[in-house]
Amino acid sequence: MRNLLGLGLIVLGTTTLVHAEFKRRAKRRPVDPANAVRPQFQAMGEIMRPIILFCIAVVAAKMSFFYLVLGGGGLLSPLDFGGMLYALAAYAIWMVIATRPQTVGTVSATPAPDALPAAAAGE
Repeated sequence: MRNLLGLGLIVLGTTTLVHAEFKRRAKRRPVDPANAVRPQFQAMGEIMRPIILFCIAVVAAKMSFFYLVLGGGGLLSPLDFGGMLYALAAYAIWMVIATRPQTVGTVSATPAPDALPAAAAGE
């Protein structure tokens, strides 16, 4: 019964990571114009991502400090504590994937060799 919270948080973190993978795959598909994100909301997501990730890092550091220095082992088992850190890390990964701009397929920085003009190819 003591490790129930930790197991629940590990399940929550794993579910969040699975959802992040589904979101990453969905972003590779073409977007419906009806589901397009407005540019101002996309910019807001780009601005808020580092702030939220910083807050997650501060919370994780404070939790670790209080757990290790103030004897948190009396209140939480190591599995419960690890489950909390795992859920925070999973949410941070989900946040990065959810706020990335959409890409359709993979784009190469260099053009294909057959796309180069004959003059540029040295002929």
